[in-house]
Amino acid sequence: MTDTQTLAYLVAERGRRPELDELIDLHIAVLQARSEVKVDSPQILEGQARERLEGGEPLLKIAELALDWAAFAELFQSICEAVARTAPACANDLLAVSNLASTPEAAARLARASLEERPGDPLVTFVLNNALHPFLAAWAQAYAQNAQEFFSDETWYRSFCPVCGGAPDLAVLQKASGGRRLVCSRCDFEWSFHRSLCAFCGAEGEQGYFPDGLGAYRLYACGKCRRYLKTIDLRELARGVDLPGERILTLGMDMAARAAGYLS
Repeated sequence: MTDTQTLAYLVAERGRRPELDELIDLHIAVLQARSEVKVDSPQILEGQARERLEGGEPLLKIAELALDWAAFAELFQSICEAVARTAPACANDLLAVSNLASTPEAAARLARASLEERPGDPLVTFVLNNALHPFLAAWAQAYAQNAQEFFSDETWYRSFCPVCGGAPDLAVLQKASGGRRLVCSRCDFEWSFHRSLCAFCGAEGEQGYFPDGLGAYRLYACGKCRRYLKTIDLRELARGVDLPGERILTLGMDMAARAAGYLS
């Protein structure tokens, strides 16, 4: 799904979660900023792809990350402005955040650092992840279109994304088989993973899940690493879903999980 498609889906489905109106409006503003960025289709690494995947490495390496850093810096600033408009209480903090990526060079340093380790400031993390998304998603889409040449689900049962190395923040149970597919929090790439194992620490038999009362939505939580994963059971839904849009429409599940002491 493109940001434009997700934006339309979110606007259409916004009424399903009236209690999240303010949060959804914030994400709509961010998606509007993201959808205005034009990202060229990247060159995929056909020769190295299979070797990296077989060695357990993601296809993209931080040192090789080549973006239009000027466009990234501009989007970073646009997202800061969008969040400040919809969440005025954060405006002063966002001014400081925007200064972190005031030039393409500074933006590149900040982005690379964010991919190497998790930043501590959640506001910086939010802006960074959203600014990076269109660029990383372009790689994910390019690799997905050519996946049959070097990628199969059977070769990548790992807890991180085979494209960008990001962690999952959403999962689906497939309509036909019930198999679990993880969705990358950075680039939206999907890959298969064992249902019986924690998608983060790999522990077996430590997962519990909590339905949200609507049938198709579950919250899986690991008793060992204390991390949680939102999951949508597509077998319970007659309608189609936009997974990046559902990530936002289910923010109430994130709040409930964190209130219970679980980590994303």
